This record gives sequence, structure tokens and C-alpha cells, in this order.
Amino acid sequence: LELKALQSQMNPHFIFNSLNAIQKFIFDDDKEKANQYMTKFSRLIRMFLESSRSNFIPIHQELDLLNNYIDLEKARFKDKFETKFTINIDENIEIPTMILQPIIENAINHGLANKKEGNGVLEIIMNEKEELIEIIVEDNGIGREAANQLKKQSINKYKSRGMEIVDDKLEILKLIEKSEYNIQFIDKFDEQQKPLGTKVVVVFPKF
Repeated sequence: LELKALQSQMNPHFIFNSLNAIQKFIFDDDKEKANQYMTKFSRLIRMFLESSRSNFIPIHQELDLLNNYIDLEKARFKDKFETKFTINIDENIEIPTMILQPIIENAINHGLANKKEGNGVLEIIMNEKEELIEIIVEDNGIGREAANQLKKQSINKYKSRGMEIVDDKLEILKLIEKSEYNIQFIDKFDEQQKPLGTKVVVVFPKF
């Protein structure tokens, strides 16, 4: 029941940002982009609702959902970053629902959106290793420390619960499935200790 309750929680921060983007297109009198964005937004909301009914989702459906979400964010940030997918896994294998979207949201909104120099890159890699599934979400944004400093300075004190919900879901899945679900955050630096972005590695058991 607790897992189902977590599944049903839509991300209000994402909805707020999306509606703001649509509003901006309307104010700029760009009705065509506003209409295109609204169509994608409506489809993504339906996908969120459908996926929330189940604890697991086939990878090909998860990729469809993630691609739609990333397209919306690209439109909102005017193609400030590019995306690379590397899928080394059977796309019919199922993984826990709505674990990756909050991780990708963090990478885009806190890492890539605040990047001032160079092109932003979001990379998603899915690997199959014996009885495990490894998923890597990597960005070349400003890094977690700088992102946290910007959040402290921000007038908007809204606290996104996306990653908190992910942690709660993984803990519950450990109990239900009697298996290990691990998530690791890796801060990337160059030789001069300048931040190069963030790498998140999630490992699921394969069923």
C-alpha cells in the first residue's frame, strides 16, 4: 500500500515548470509551439498515470516515457543540451516504475540548465550484467555542490521530493522482492578539481 501511494504521487515541480513554459510560449505569441508543447505534455501526463498503476514497466515503455519527458525539457530550455542513449539490454525486461525520471529531472534542472559554458550532454546507458541491470545517468553540468549553492540562493524555496520518493520506493522494493536495489551518486572532477558534472548509477535485480 505504501508503494502504491508513492507510485501515485505526480511531481508537482515538473507540472509547474511545464505550465510555465506553455504560458511563456503564449505570452511570446508563439501559438504553434504552445500547442505542440501542450500536446506532448498531455501525452506525458497520461503515460505517468498509466505507469503509476504498476510497480514495474518494460524498458521500451520506460524509454518512450523518458524520451517524451526529455523532449519537453529540451523545448523549455531551448535545446540547451543533447541526449545520448546507449541500450545494451533486452527492452522487454521490466524495471521499477518511475525511478529514472526524477534522476533525469535533477540532471537537467540542477546540472545542465545552469551550465554557462559549452554544450550540455545528458547520457543514459543501460547494461545487462548477469542477473543485474545497471543504469547510468550522466551529465556534464555544474555538479551537485554548485547546484546546491544555487538552490540556497534561490527565491523559490520549493523542495522537490522526487529523489526522496525514489529512495523510499527502493527501500520498499528491497523488502517486497527480497533483493538489493542500489543507487550511487558520483561527483566528477577534472585534474584541477573543477566539477565536470554528476554520474548516477542505479542497479536492479533482473526478473
